[in-house]
Amino acid sequence: MLRHQPGLPHSLGGVIVLAGGKSSRLGGLHKPALPLAGQSLLGHLLTALDGLPTIIVGLSDGISDEQIARVTLAREDPPGGGPVAAIAAGARHLAPDTELVAIVAADMPFLTRGHFDRLVGVLGDHDVAVPVARDRQQWLASVWKVAALRRALIVIGDPLNQSVRNLAALLDVRFLGITDADELRQLLDIDTPDDLNNARRMSDDG
Repeated sequence: MLRHQPGLPHSLGGVIVLAGGKSSRLGGLHKPALPLAGQSLLGHLLTALDGLPTIIVGLSDGISDEQIARVTLAREDPPGGGPVAAIAAGARHLAPDTELVAIVAADMPFLTRGHFDRLVGVLGDHDVAVPVARDRQQWLASVWKVAALRRALIVIGDPLNQSVRNLAALLDVRFLGITDADELRQLLDIDTPDDLNNARRMSDDG
């Protein structure tokens, strides 16, 4: 494990959104562009995180020109190279003074800024804060210390087809169990038609 850097940054300085790839379980569609309650999945996420410097790695389909103007667009090398390759591509666009970054999948339309603020609050001396919902570690709804992330990317070497779990294994991870119903709702990700239908029902219910 890499040793973490001292210091306790207290605010989120940026977001890396992973928006590449297509879903075989959704007929090969680009998930972030799927419609939900008047916006795309990605559009909902960007609305929730408005005001934070945001880097979208992958495709920007399904979001407005106004939203595109407020984000930085990047692509992993090669395209489709997996989540760690996407994280590495996004990290290259972070401002030099960014201390904390959220890493999030673009198919999580119910996430809020409050979710990430809570992770920041429990991070402490750890390098990464990761929510655990129904015994599932949600690596793509997490908060990382940027200095630690950069060190781990150097150590892991070629990021092609590496898992986020392998990247985080180099660091000190703080897991946060999630049991609150609203917070569990926020962590819904859209992988299947049933997930999408469930999200639409939840959105209709408010």
